[in-house]
Amino acid sequence: MNRSALDSSWLEAGLYFYTQAQEYFASAQVDYYSDAWPQDPTLQQKRVNDFERDWIRLSAEEQRKQWAVIGENHGMPFSGDTRAFHATLWEREKTRIDQFLATTVAMLETELAQRTAPSP
Repeated sequence: MNRSALDSSWLEAGLYFYTQAQEYFASAQVDYYSDAWPQDPTLQQKRVNDFERDWIRLSAEEQRKQWAVIGENHGMPFSGDTRAFHATLWEREKTRIDQFLATTVAMLETELAQRTAPSP
């Protein structure tokens, strides 16, 4: 993307948005992000119940097949331990989000600093 074509106000708005996103993902409110594995045990149990509700009707063999599909879809094995699986998924996703936000904020700060730096 050609950032030089953007007015600085767009970069400042982007910087504001992404720093607010960093604050959100560092706060307790992140438990309510759709892919987050919450810290609150009550919310964790609700997620476990929601996730496992349909398994009750499946045989052990059908469950193992379903678990294999879940593991394949997420690129990591799933053994039926919903809490551990979702905690690991969230840790991986949160790391990806944090890295994206840090990289984006640094890029925007650098671009804005270059625009405001005095010319030699």
